[in-house]
Amino acid sequence: MNFPLFRNINIELSSACNFDCVYCPEHKMTRKKCFINTDICLKIIDEIKDINLTEEINFYHMGESLLHKDAIKILRYTHDKGLRIKLNTNGSLLDQNMRKELLSIGIEKLYISYHDSYVKHKKYVSKAPIIDHSIWHDNICSIIREKFSHSSNTNITIILFRTVLKDEQVDGIKVLDNKKDVEDAIENWLSLGKELSSCYGLEFLHGKDVGFSKQIIHYFFKRSDKVFPVIPGFNINLVKVHTWNNDIVSSEIKSKKKFKLARYGSCDALRDSMAIFADGSYSLCCADWNGNVVIGHIEKEPLKEFMLSSKVKNIQSSFSNGKLPFDYCKMCRGGFTWKRWLFNQMHSYIYYNSSLYRRVRRTFNMQ
Repeated sequence: MNFPLFRNINIELSSACNFDCVYCPEHKMTRKKCFINTDICLKIIDEIKDINLTEEINFYHMGESLLHKDAIKILRYTHDKGLRIKLNTNGSLLDQNMRKELLSIGIEKLYISYHDSYVKHKKYVSKAPIIDHSIWHDNICSIIREKFSHSSNTNITIILFRTVLKDEQVDGIKVLDNKKDVEDAIENWLSLGKELSSCYGLEFLHGKDVGFSKQIIHYFFKRSDKVFPVIPGFNINLVKVHTWNNDIVSSEIKSKKKFKLARYGSCDALRDSMAIFADGSYSLCCADWNGNVVIGHIEKEPLKEFMLSSKVKNIQSSFSNGKLPFDYCKMCRGGFTWKRWLFNQMHSYIYYNSSLYRRVRRTFNMQ
């Protein structure tokens, strides 16, 4: 059987994290915090390659991926198998040796979450950061500089979490008021980009591709995450802090407004993406932080057998027909206001069933 090529598969190397940002639900997780068994992980990679399920693996779901003691071994194995690698990290473990290893592997996409408000300003924190800000910042700057000095093909993207809208507040934070922090961080990364542009004769890209049409599109889709290239191989990604499928919202919002579950909608789950947790569980959702939609396990069903199962086929069919198979999906596509409730349902059906619409959004660097 010819399996479809998924755009995205998350493999969670670690469900534990060494940061404690309160806008992330990791500290609320009730599922087991652990590291994926190395042999099981390599088996999963073999199966993904054997059935041609995807060309790129995202080694992240929850937690800090580089905490895994065999992270480098797993990443190198994946690259040797001919699969592209996407890696997310908070940058806390990017010491000289780790930077050298990561750049030598040939990782295609390295995303570094720049939690400046958390590490530098001690905002949105329930316990003190484990790393000094200057060391953390210098290590992140160093891997960007070393990428260019070593002529690495790794594409590095700095993720900045921006202020959310009032109806998207995260539990424990009334408003993520970090606009000044984000603006300062952007200026710092643009300054580094200009330095590297001059040093290596690279085109400084920021602002050159933001024409009037893109400004209009971004205005109407201001909730969207946006990627802005700085120089070739170095980007900034503005990401809104989200509500994890409306599962993590402020108690204030919950008490004042009744949440409306969706009646219809769509998703690319098990059609274009899925997640594999550190304990070996299969989840259909890339935002399933606490195992709400786990529908299998690697030790009970090999990946090929799982993908051929009737339950997977039924879920794929449901989403194709605009039906939401789980309450968690109905919560994701629902909303606290009628406007948001209607938009989430209509937009999800159009987005996940129209390849043309997805191409338009990606043309304008909106995810």
